[in-house]
Amino acid sequence: MKQKGFTIVPVIIIAVVIIAGGLGGYLYLKNKNKPVVCTQETKQLNPEQKKIKEVIENFYRTRIFPSHFVSYKKSPYLTDGLKKKIDQIIASFEGGPGYDPILCAQDIPAYVCPEEIVIKDNEANVIVSDSFWAHIIPINPEVHRYYSITLEKVNRDWKISDINCMDPIHERLVNFKVYYYDKSKENSSCNGNSISAVDRKEVFPYTYPLEMEISDIITSLISRPLTEEEKNKGLSKDFIDSLEIWVSPVISFKNGDLTVSLSINQKVIDDIISKNPCQFNILKAQIESTAKQFPEIKQVETIIEPEK
Repeated sequence: MKQKGFTIVPVIIIAVVIIAGGLGGYLYLKNKNKPVVCTQETKQLNPEQKKIKEVIENFYRTRIFPSHFVSYKKSPYLTDGLKKKIDQIIASFEGGPGYDPILCAQDIPAYVCPEEIVIKDNEANVIVSDSFWAHIIPINPEVHRYYSITLEKVNRDWKISDINCMDPIHERLVNFKVYYYDKSKENSSCNGNSISAVDRKEVFPYTYPLEMEISDIITSLISRPLTEEEKNKGLSKDFIDSLEIWVSPVISFKNGDLTVSLSINQKVIDDIISKNPCQFNILKAQIESTAKQFPEIKQVETIIEPEK
């Protein structure tokens, strides 16, 4: 009986490995020649940025997908200087363990996509993201890395001149607007016509989902004080401060619809409703205008609810 029990376990393990390997192989073959899928919409780019995006996607297609493979030495998308740098990096491994200095990894990502493209004269800096399939089964292809690529304009063509594998990017600076009540528009109707924008900037992790980013921005709208210069321009957050909101807003985002829930003391709510309910409409307009600067947000609902 012991001998039989002893032989069953290895057989089960072998069977699991074969099944997992077979499934992994099937998924790899199914996805290996899919086109690079990038999230940034081409219509938001100017003509030069579109050219750069196309260069990066075309080049990485030759590295990721076997049916498109072209040696980097023959690639029209790289400068001669970068080709020499890649040769030197590979030679430095001296037969030992190394990495692909183009993919910045020892494995093949599902895709490499340009996320942000900044052009200055004849040089461009591009932040790219990639996403990896697991070694056997793609558990979570939405886990990204971020690093930067430099391009040079050679004659009329953009070519990749550097790939910065050793300098991963973890944060990004986000410029946005928040909207406050404008005293100079006091005679405006009880809606968004009585608010004005203020420019803000914050540093967010690159892996931050949009929902958390918007949550932080709306929290900033509520809790961050105005500068003296902004106050002198007639902007005010006296009403927001009077609400005594101590808990961060609860954000829910699905299919373009954003719901913002604010918990406020019931006595404060009753007092405002009896004196000037218009202020709640203005607050909702502030939140809606702040959120809708993001193209992903189509509809905004602000819910005012009593504290529990």
